[in-house]
Parts: sequence; C-alpha cells; structure tokens
Amino acid sequence: MIIKSPFHEGKRVLVTGGAGFIGSHLVEKLLDLNCDVYVADNLSRGSLENISRLLNKIHFYKVDLTKMKNCISVTHDVDFVFHLAADVGGIHFIKKENVKCLTPDLLMHVNMLEACRINDVKRFLFTSSACIERII
Repeated sequence: MIIKSPFHEGKRVLVTGGAGFIGSHLVEKLLDLNCDVYVADNLSRGSLENISRLLNKIHFYKVDLTKMKNCISVTHDVDFVFHLAADVGGIHFIKKENVKCLTPDLLMHVNMLEACRINDVKRFLFTSSACIERII
C-alpha cells in the first residue's frame, strides 16, 4: 500500500542509476507518488528493459556522471536526488587490487554533490553498499 502525500506530488525527482534493479523499483514508487521523475544512467550496469514500461512517464538521460557538466545538467531544476549510481559493487570488488575501480565512483559522488549545491537541490540521498567498507 502506498500512502500518497502532498509533499511528494509534483516534485521533480532525479534517480541516478535509475535503470538498475533497485533504481527502477524506486522510479516506479516515485511515479506512484505523483512525482515528476528524471533518470540518469549510463546503462553500464542498468538496463532500459528495467524501465521500458515507464519510459513514457519519465525523463531519461543516458549520461556519464563522472563528467561535472553532465551532473550539473541533470540536476538543473530538480527538487530531490536519489543517488544510486555506482560503478563498483559485489563481492569481486572488495579485494585490495580493485581499489583503482573506486575512482569513477568517487568522481560521480563528488560531482553530484557539487552539482546539487550549484543547482540548489533541496534534498540529496546517497546510497552505498557493505562492500565499500572492506576496501578502506
């Protein structure tokens, strides 16, 4: 059961990684809450198939979030950001020799935070995984 709230209705919400498994389900729930949903995904791990039935209801951007100009573009006029995009994950990434794989993620996270500051985004939710703590 979804409890609808006037708080969500009409809000412009960006989901990075919105074509992934978790992101696509979040997109669906945000649409149920009458949000205006934007998805930014480079489709390296996600798939258009995950959101194919929603494409006519959302704004989709195939974009590389390691580039600051792209982050600024997709956060323009957005109220909330759910930052789910990640380049690493899973058990095979927790070995020390794979630390260099974190660079794209760090770029995405820093760029998204700065873009949200520049564009005065009201709320930002960052997600991560248990695998990250094993590397540090």
